This record gives sequence, C-alpha cells and structure tokens, in this order.
Amino acid sequence: MPEGIIINHEEIIRLLESGKFEDLIGVFENERLECKQQPYDLESDKNKVEFSKDVSAMANADGGVILLGYRTEKQQDHADDKIVSFRPLPLEKIDTAKMKAILSDRLYPNIDIDIRVYKANENSCAVSIRVRKAAAGELPILVRKPLLDDKAQSGYLFGLFERKLAHTTNFPIDRFHALLRRGMTESTINLALESLQSQIAALDRSASPSQTAKHADGCDYGASSPSATMPNPDVYEGLQHIIDKAVRDAGLADEPTFTLAAQPIPAINLLELFDGRGSKLVSLINSPPEIRVGGFDLDLGGNSRIVEGLKRVTVAENYGICEVYKSGIIIYSFKADQEGLSWGRREQQRESLLINQLTLAEKIYLFAKFVSSVYVDYVRGGVVSFLVQLERTSVNGKTPRLEGGSLGDFPRTSKSAPAEYFYKSVEISASEITRPAHIAEEILKLIYNWFGFDNSQIPYLVDKINGGGIDVESLQSRG
Repeated sequence: MPEGIIINHEEIIRLLESGKFEDLIGVFENERLECKQQPYDLESDKNKVEFSKDVSAMANADGGVILLGYRTEKQQDHADDKIVSFRPLPLEKIDTAKMKAILSDRLYPNIDIDIRVYKANENSCAVSIRVRKAAAGELPILVRKPLLDDKAQSGYLFGLFERKLAHTTNFPIDRFHALLRRGMTESTINLALESLQSQIAALDRSASPSQTAKHADGCDYGASSPSATMPNPDVYEGLQHIIDKAVRDAGLADEPTFTLAAQPIPAINLLELFDGRGSKLVSLINSPPEIRVGGFDLDLGGNSRIVEGLKRVTVAENYGICEVYKSGIIIYSFKADQEGLSWGRREQQRESLLINQLTLAEKIYLFAKFVSSVYVDYVRGGVVSFLVQLERTSVNGKTPRLEGGSLGDFPRTSKSAPAEYFYKSVEISASEITRPAHIAEEILKLIYNWFGFDNSQIPYLVDKINGGGIDVESLQSRG
C-alpha cells in the first residue's frame, strides 16, 4: 500500500478478508478508522468504558472500523497517526461474545456491531469492529456506567463522546449542560451531533443540485440566497472539528486558546486563494490589517502556504494559526494565556487568567475587518456565521476573569467566567459584512454578556446615538 494514504473501510475489510494484513501499513487513521495494537482488556471497568467510548463516538459520527493488531505512530507532517506495523493477536485473547455483551450492557440505545476475526495463522489473528452510523432516531449513543450501593445497582452514570477527526473526545459537560438548560429536545441534540460530522459541502443548504458544482474541497458553490436558513446558532457547531484540527496543528491542543471563526452561508468560492503572493487576496492573508504600530494585530509571520488544495494556512508554532478555506471558512486561533489574550498585568494572574480588555477588543475588530476584506468581492447574499470560543482557560481550577468598564474606570469590576469553555455564534446579514465595527460589537456582546456584564459595561463601544460599533479611534489611541 502506498505510504501515507487514507482508504475507506470497505477496502480495509476486503484486504483483511484476503489475508493481506501488511497492505494496511502506511494507512493513516481518520474519523472512520481507529487502530489498537492490543485487544481491549475487558476485565477492568476502566477498559470496558474505553471500549464503549470508542464505539459510541464512531456511531455518533459517521461510523467506521476499529482494527485490533495494528501499531500506529505519530507523524511530524500529519495530524493523524499512521499504521507502521501489523502485530497479530493471540486467538485465545479474543472473545467476540464478551465484547458484544459489554457493548450491549454499556451502550444506550443498543446498536448492532459487526465483530470479525481474521486468522493470520493457526494461533494469531487481526480483528475488525465495524460500527455503523447511528440513525437519527438513535442519536446520541450514550455510554452508561452502573452505580453500586452496597453491591446493588442503584442507577447509572452517562457519558457522551464524539469522534473528531481521528480522535475520540468527551462532549464537554458545560456544552451539554447549556443544551439542557435551553430546553434540549431530541431534535436539537441530533442537530448538534450531525453538525460535528457534516462536511463542508453541507454548508450550502440553500442551493439545489442543479445550481452547484462539487469542488475539490468538498464544497458546493452555488448562487447566494438571502433566504438561506440555519439552525439555532447556539447549537450549530459545524466548524468545531475543523477548529480542533487547526488548534492541534498550531501546537495548542493543551493550551488555553481563543478562537474566532467565520463561515459564509451559502459557501463561496475564493478564486484567488491559490494565486501568487502578488494577488490581492494572498497579500491580505500574508499582511492582515492593523490599526496601530505594535498593536494586538493578527500577524503570524506573513508566510501562508497552500494545504491539500483546500486552504491557505499561516502558523506561528505554539502561538497561533490562521486558516482561510476556498469555501470561505476563516479561522483564527491563538493563545489565551499571558502571551496572548491575557497579556500583561502578570502580578494579577497568579491564581487565574485576567483577559486583557484591549487585546480582546482589538483582535475581534481586526478579525471582523479581515473577514470583511476577504468577503467583500464574493459574498452577495445569505448570512455570515461568526463563532467565538474560549477553551482550557482554567488555572488552578479557577476560570478566567474579565473586567467591565473603560480602562479609565477605577476600581474596575471584575467577574469570573461561568465555565472554562465558551462556545457562541452570531449570524450577520451579508449586507452588513462591510461594517466590521458593528460586527465586532456583536461579538464583544456575546463575551461580556456571558461573563455577566450588561452592554453599558462593555469598553470601546460607540454610543448608539452616535451610530454604535467598536470605537476604532479609541483603540488606536491606546498605542
């Protein structure tokens, strides 16, 4: 098998059934393929949960295959692990009946799993666990763990797990709680899970097949439609899997991060994205807008590169990343600690992060201006969905703080975030895309309101009487 490829699970099963075990060497793990060098240890409760997590996450996404008997290694030039060797498993360690019984006990609702054993010789084998995509009426597939009271079962703990690219992750409890608090129904949780597995092509919901053409990045570029409809922004998280990969690629997977993203609905086609450095769009990406010398701008080094014919990427390793997709998706992630969003005032950040008001406002405004400049020649209708998120921001178990009021107000009112994770989106009409100051105001409101501030306590805003929006002159004067 050629090195570094991704193949579908039907081809994987065909190779196993043909006894061509070594042919899978060089294949990358992905959203639909997980590999384990050893069989699951089904004697410990911890490993029973781990087995159930992997299966449920795959069922909640697009289905796939878990292979037992294959060793993988991380690759410096790729986000996912690659199969490097086949390690046959002892046949006596494989108990398919017990595996199915554990899944039947631990998954709710139960789903049929196809477990097959492929003999390498008389004493060893490989194993495939084929997981089908759960039907809409079955979603979400939950993992349950029995609670024991004096050795008698008294109830269950439940967990929800997602498949993001080639990784199984927990569905964050604060996001789950937020959905419940807003009155989550079966349809809304289905929508949230479906959005995680949707490909970029699903973004153009308003275009008919006859109006669109499928491009290499999987997007449908169709006629813009002001009547394009979108699910509730609070549960629409279709960008999340793309953002997660970007954060990992920047080396920020374990760091506090702040992310801004924009997504045009319907999708567009940035025709100039892969032109030379002299083109207007590429120059903009390499030299994003700024409002003052030495400010908190979006510059990450000005050396964007084309990746997989899908996007242009600029990375400042271990600090930040900017991605611009041909379909119009734009992502900007950077550190939320004292090197980034919480810059300065170190003596006040010993116990928890303190978000810098100026950094926050300036970054948001410049991102809105950057998006406006990219979209101005392309977006003709519909809406643009802006997403903002904070992740992994707790220090010593304490969530980050934000101060309300202008920088000249003393004493300032400081409030702690209600959680270490924040996910929120707002839709802006395409007709408003040329007003970055007003876009930035809407994003700032999402953040300050979440911290518990009312709109009058948000700094750097122009009074409604004077037109509203971010006060750009005030930001410039801080330099």
